[in-house]
Amino acid sequence: MRLLDPVLALALILPMPALAGGLYDTTRPDLPDWLRSHNYLAAPDAPAKAAPVDVENRSSAPVLCQITLAHWYMIRTDPVPAGGSETLPFRFEPQSGTVSWLNAAGEDMAVEGLSCGTSAQIDARPTGLPFHRIVAQARILTCTSQGCGAQ
Repeated sequence: MRLLDPVLALALILPMPALAGGLYDTTRPDLPDWLRSHNYLAAPDAPAKAAPVDVENRSSAPVLCQITLAHWYMIRTDPVPAGGSETLPFRFEPQSGTVSWLNAAGEDMAVEGLSCGTSAQIDARPTGLPFHRIVAQARILTCTSQGCGAQ
């Protein structure tokens, strides 16, 4: 069996998003929610606004948060010491409900998951928190020895 030439394979694959008819446009009203969260950029033309979330550590051990961005890229925050707090600079676009995080280039990256707690707790539940509700409504995440949750 002969494989495709790598150059030909790239030529066939690279134009696929454009051929999908705006599949990556999160402003499309007919785009299902399950697909909306898998876009690389969170609604590039939508006015995402700052929606910081305060993480309060009421446990006796340091806690950190793991944020899963579009295409399964993960960011781990610096640990929040016992008794301390930290603010996570999320962004929120209310029209589409998209939660995002700015990358180094200043682009909104769609958030697909959030987990906070000790390293062991995060490894056990890597995307376990209801981040849409936390960012859009609660804005405070309290961590205890049992785990983290919205207030």
